[in-house]
Amino acid sequence: MEENNGKKKYRTPQGTVDLLNRIGFTYKQTKQVPCEVDVQAQEDFMEVFSDILEQTTRIKPVFFHPTPPSGSF
Repeated sequence: MEENNGKKKYRTPQGTVDLLNRIGFTYKQTKQVPCEVDVQAQEDFMEVFSDILEQTTRIKPVFFHPTPPSGSF
């Protein structure tokens, strides 16, 4: 660990581990959480989506944009 203008620099992996332990960082393994299915919302989407597919020609592809769930920002 070096000092530079009063700030400590952690140059080794163990120094980083020591810092994280000192500030209370804990590692937790992620767990899978089952999602809740809204059957009515899925049926509504399929109705709208089938209308969109009927209106588009076979030449134009339909793309889905992978957006994160709302509120995750």
